[in-house]
Amino acid sequence: MRRIVKINHGSLIKFFIILLFIFLNITFCYISEVSINKSYEDMLSQSMYQEQKVVEDFFRYPENIINILSQNNDFAVYRANDKFLRNDILSLFESIILSDHRISNIYFVANDGITISYKFARESGQNLTDKIWFKEAIEGKRQFVWVSHRSDFSNDDVVSCVRRVVDKYSNPIGVVGLDIELFKLSELVDNVKVGDDGYFVILDEDDRIIATPDYKRLGKEIWEGNPPEDMNFKGTRSFFLKINNKKCKCRMLQVQELPWKIVNIVPVNEIVFNIVISATLFFLLSFISFSIAFMMYSKNKTTQQINIKLKNANEQLKEYASTVEENAYFTGEKPCGKGCTRYFGTDT
Repeated sequence: MRRIVKINHGSLIKFFIILLFIFLNITFCYISEVSINKSYEDMLSQSMYQEQKVVEDFFRYPENIINILSQNNDFAVYRANDKFLRNDILSLFESIILSDHRISNIYFVANDGITISYKFARESGQNLTDKIWFKEAIEGKRQFVWVSHRSDFSNDDVVSCVRRVVDKYSNPIGVVGLDIELFKLSELVDNVKVGDDGYFVILDEDDRIIATPDYKRLGKEIWEGNPPEDMNFKGTRSFFLKINNKKCKCRMLQVQELPWKIVNIVPVNEIVFNIVISATLFFLLSFISFSIAFMMYSKNKTTQQINIKLKNANEQLKEYASTVEENAYFTGEKPCGKGCTRYFGTDT
């Protein structure tokens, strides 16, 4: 009965070690998942505000140019047949474009439809005063009107910054604007990494991509199908999108005073990979540790069993010796030492 109890006790210890191993690994997997997800949430949030500063600084420069151009007095006195003044205006446009390769075109559109464009000439009879961006700029509700569209000059996908031009009596006489091609705008996000494989994109007010490391997606909507219901524009909560057939963790932020949105994107498989790596390393380390502990326990258990057997054998030997002495006493034999027996009594 003692032996059975001891065997059960040893089995319970082994079972407890296995359970402890499983429990620790499950607990660590959970903690690892929570901590890694939180680290990615913090990274998406912190990098987003840095990116917002970069985007705002980028777009402030074109606004400064348009602000300076809108105050040029040549626009107010220009007439369609004034070739000399037209050349002066085009020379001004050229000096700006040559100093900044991101700007693809600069133009002035007067209220009567007369247009001066640096790179692309308009066909006769086409009037730009009925365009939405022209009307919004003339209304003057906003100092600068930013619009993402297909250029009316080059037919390329561009973002345009336009502003109305007024005469000395503050009467609007036209609109001056510039275009930035989307692939040049994408240079802003090309070398920016979020995590290992993540990146960020810029969206227009219709949620179309206007800047991305993947030029093939320029002008397309960021999501495939309907927009997610949990999408948050304030950057306070992340959401999931399927992009290029990959599930991605995203966070979106509306840029202040601009119609653009910044979206940080990290593939979910990157997050899962880091969780798996972390859990696997812990599993290997814990497996090695528990294996060593189990071997030490087994070795100690074997040693104890050997000691018990030696102790039992010693007790049996003592019992045997005691029995031999008793038998010798009752039969008249007297032990004389190891392996020797002398007989006492009458010789026959």
